Amino acid sequence: MKHGIGEEQRPNGVVVKGSFKNNQLDNQMTILIQYRDGSYYQGQHLNGQIEGEGQIIYFNGEKYFGRFQEGVKQGKGVYQFQQGNKYEGQFAGDLPNGEGIFYFSDGVIFKGEFKNGQQHGQGIEIIKDKNI
Repeated sequence: MKHGIGEEQRPNGVVVKGSFKNNQLDNQMTILIQYRDGSYYQGQHLNGQIEGEGQIIYFNGEKYFGRFQEGVKQGKGVYQFQQGNKYEGQFAGDLPNGEGIFYFSDGVIFKGEFKNGQQHGQGIEIIKDKNI
């Protein structure tokens, strides 16, 4: 029976590290999930499922910091793309949905509405003047 700090190897190759009580992950403690592709999650959980505040560092260097619900990005968060772009705002169903700000690596900023990961509806675009 697992009790205390330990790890659990799942059939799909995922390794979950955390604190166990009576052979179950302790919901009061954060967990670390290591995926086979090299990505990992660290943060809150509910019975071993990603839930609450946490971060995912993907194998390609992209990062997400924010809220999760039932294992998907949901609520306020920040996603950093490997090309240098960054999105800050609301997520739903694992994608930018709602109000947010997208920072492009070339200095352009879009602040407005997003739907299913795309700019949608009202917003403003700020273009950096390279002559200043």
